[in-house]
This record gives sequence, structure tokens and C-alpha cells, in this order.
Amino acid sequence: MKEKRNENEKKSLQIVAVIMAILAVIAVFVVINKQSNSSETNDDLVTEEGITEESTEPTSNEITAIVTAVEPVTTTEAVTETTTVENTTANITKKATEKIKTTTKKTQTQTKPKTTVVKTTKSSAKTKKEQARVVAQEIADSITGTTDIERVSQAARIVSNYCSRATYTMEGSDYATAYGVFIKGEYSCAGATRALGMVLECMGYSWTHVNENQYSHQWVELVMDGQQGWADGQIGFAGYGTHPAAS
Repeated sequence: MKEKRNENEKKSLQIVAVIMAILAVIAVFVVINKQSNSSETNDDLVTEEGITEESTEPTSNEITAIVTAVEPVTTTEAVTETTTVENTTANITKKATEKIKTTTKKTQTQTKPKTTVVKTTKSSAKTKKEQARVVAQEIADSITGTTDIERVSQAARIVSNYCSRATYTMEGSDYATAYGVFIKGEYSCAGATRALGMVLECMGYSWTHVNENQYSHQWVELVMDGQQGWADGQIGFAGYGTHPAAS
């Protein structure tokens, strides 16, 4: 009986040992599984942190998109500013050009006589005088200046310009007339004097023809700015006092 009891106790101990061994194995498995899960969790965390960190840094595509979004605004502002400067510059240039044109036109009017085209057929002395007076009036209308000497000097220069483009002669029927100077293109000192005198009449001056119908140099005498003076349509000058050729 005692031996049977001992045998039963021995079997019980063996069973307990097996159970303990199984429990130990299970415990080891649980520990290993827990460590494995912990490692996987850490990897997940690292991965998520990496993703989070990468998401905070702009990618090359995002940088391109940002630059593309900003550049048009900058370009538009630059173009607007350039256009404004160009427009300003264009306006400034336009005004300067208009002023130059006006000044040039005014100078040309004073220094270059306007040519009036008149059909040169056989005309009476009266008709020729009327045609010459048309040119004389145009010259008178172009004269500027605040003093008599300035205005008369301008008129003398213009008549002299006509003479410089004409032919000096003492032959024919028109060389001694204003018509010869203004229309026909021929002159003498007598014709230059009569041409200047006609312009002065259109300007409202009274004048005297010096040495008229004489074989000598001729010019205009008149009062300018309250003083006796002279004007020469051939040489294009005027002055106070007496003509140099008179002395």
C-alpha cells in the first residue's frame, strides 16, 4: 500500500514538472512575443516620425509650385513699372520732339523765305506787283520781335535769302522789281530794295528808296524805335544811323 502511494506521488510530481515546463515555455513565448511587438511598435513610430518630418520639408515639386506662384506677381510688377517708365519716357520724348519741330518751323519761317508758286505767263505790271505782294505779306506775317530793329532786321534777312537763291542781273524787265526777287528769281540792289520795301509796307512801316533809279547801290531808309535808320535787302542787314555805303 505504501509503495503504491509513493508511486502515485511520483507521478503527481512528474505531472507538476511537465506543467511547470509548459508554463515556462509559455512564459518565454509571451516574453519573446511582447518584445517583438514592442520592436514593431518602435519601428512604426520611427516610420511615422520620419513621415512627419518629411512632410514638414517641401518637396522639389512643392518648391517649383511655390516659385511658379510667386514669379508671376513679381514679373507683373516689374512689367508695370517698366511700362510706366517707358510711357513717361515716351511722353517726355514726344513733348521734346514737338517743341523741336515748333522751334525748327519757326526758325525756318524766319530764315528761309516761303516760296509761292505762281504761274509765270505774260502779265501786266499790276498783276506782277499783286503776285509779289502775296509773298511780301506772307513774310510780314512771319516776322517776330519786340523792337523795330529786330523786326526790320528779320525782314531784311529773309529778302536777302530770296536774293541768294536768285540770279543777279541788270538785264530784262523784272530785275529791279519785287516780282523779280520773289517770283521770277532774278534781282539787283534796286529789286532787293523794292522787295524789302514791300515787306515793310505790309508790316506797317513807311520807307524811302535811297538812290532810286541811279547806277549806284540802293537801300531803304526808315525810322526804327524813334531813330533814323537803314535796311538793306541785298546784304540782309539793318541798323541805326546811316548806311555804311553812304559815308
